[in-house]
Amino acid sequence: WDYIAEIAKPWFVKKIVLTGTESTGKSVLTGKLANHFQTVFVPETGRDIVQKTSGCTMDNLYKIAFEHAQAIKSLQPGANKLLFVDTDLTTTQSYARFLFNKELEAEPWIEEVNRFDLYLFSEPDCEFVQDGTRLSFEERNALGDHHKAFFLNKNIPLVSINGSWEDRFNQAVTRIEQLFFNKKQQSVG
Repeated sequence: WDYIAEIAKPWFVKKIVLTGTESTGKSVLTGKLANHFQTVFVPETGRDIVQKTSGCTMDNLYKIAFEHAQAIKSLQPGANKLLFVDTDLTTTQSYARFLFNKELEAEPWIEEVNRFDLYLFSEPDCEFVQDGTRLSFEERNALGDHHKAFFLNKNIPLVSINGSWEDRFNQAVTRIEQLFFNKKQQSVG
């Protein structure tokens, strides 16, 4: 990494997205992973645009897709080997289908910016935190099933992470280290 020219480094950055349904710890985990690997992350833009999921419109989803892609594009040059991204275009497209039964088409550059080297899917087997902006518990779980099926229908390989907040962090770190840093899982005993 140290021998790659600064201008070329963005091309070698590995992009990791955390996806899944609402209230599964994606936002907190994205920041923790970036901190752990000493790099930057792209926060979810949806919560800045839509205050409550129930108030979302198709226009909101198009704006989310555009602004999130802009954020990925602008933060990638400052990444240290890895760029962590909270949510992605495919998730936004899945919301369009789930909420409105419509397709969300994106410009080619947005599609390109939203290609990732690893898709971590946060399973909804964790505590549900209703902050007043989210879907109900039942809707959250239905949305999680919908997102997973939507990704799989697009042949996007998902790596599930689940369990406690600490379990999710540890599973993500282990998978990232194995995939990008050739670290083998340590055996106990």
